[in-house]
Amino acid sequence: MSTAEQVTYHKPYLVTTVFTTDPNDGNLIISQTDEFETDTLGLLLYQVPLLRPLAGPPADSVDILKQKCDFNKCKIL
Repeated sequence: MSTAEQVTYHKPYLVTTVFTTDPNDGNLIISQTDEFETDTLGLLLYQVPLLRPLAGPPADSVDILKQKCDFNKCKIL
């Protein structure tokens, strides 16, 4: 397969980052918590190209995720 013919597949995951700020210090960030949402087994299977069909369907594209996201509530609809 030539470079022009290669197809890229992704098994992405979602990350939610929550910042805690200090109102007494100009709302500077004092901590950060990251939460990962993924299918762990699917992500591991995806690392072996021959096993990718067993990993389940790929995640939606960024454009579709943007349509599904309620940015005001930081939630996927």
